[in-house]
Amino acid sequence: MQVSEYFTKWVTLSPQEKQLIDKTFQTLEINRGEKLLRAGNICQYEVFVKKGCLKSFCLDEKSQEVVFAFAIEQWWAGDFESFNQRTPSDINIEAVEDTELLCITLLQKEQLLTQIPQLERAYRIIVERHLQNYQQRVVSIFTLSAQERYEVFMKKYAKIAIRVPQYSIASYLGISPESLSRIRKKIVSE
Repeated sequence: MQVSEYFTKWVTLSPQEKQLIDKTFQTLEINRGEKLLRAGNICQYEVFVKKGCLKSFCLDEKSQEVVFAFAIEQWWAGDFESFNQRTPSDINIEAVEDTELLCITLLQKEQLLTQIPQLERAYRIIVERHLQNYQQRVVSIFTLSAQERYEVFMKKYAKIAIRVPQYSIASYLGISPESLSRIRKKIVSE
C-alpha cells in the first residue's frame, strides 16, 4: 500500500496530490536487527511501514530492553518528539524482520502540509489514534493483571504476536519472559 492510499481513508485526494505524496515519501529497506534510530541521535524520519515489523524500545538501568511499541504494515513509527523538536532521542527503533519503510523528513512533511492542506486532517486523526492507543496501554498497565494484559494483547495484536519474539512481548507487557511462559501455560491448561 502506498501512503497516499492510506491517507484516503480520511481525506479525498486528487490524482496529482496522490502522486505528489507518493513521490515525496522515500523508500528505505532495513534488515532484521538493523536500527532505524539509535538513542542519542535525532530522529530524521517519520516512517510508514509498507512491509515488515519494527519495535521501539529504551534501555533500563540494567541495559535490558523495555519495549513500548511495535509497528507493522500500515502503521507509523518514529520518535515524534525528537522528530518534531529536533532533539536527541531517548529510544531505539529496530527491525524485528526485514522491513520496507516509506519515510518523510520534517521539511518534506511541512512542505506537503502546505501544498495539500487537507493532509492536516489526516495527520490529526493519525495522532489521535496514537494517543488513544497509548492511553489504553497506560491504563491497562495500571489496572489489569499480567494475564489480562496478555489476553488483551493477543486479542488486539494477534498479527504482531506471531511475528515477534516472546521476550519482546513480555517486555511490552511489563513482565519477565518466565512470567509470560507461566501465563501462557496457564491459559492453555484452562
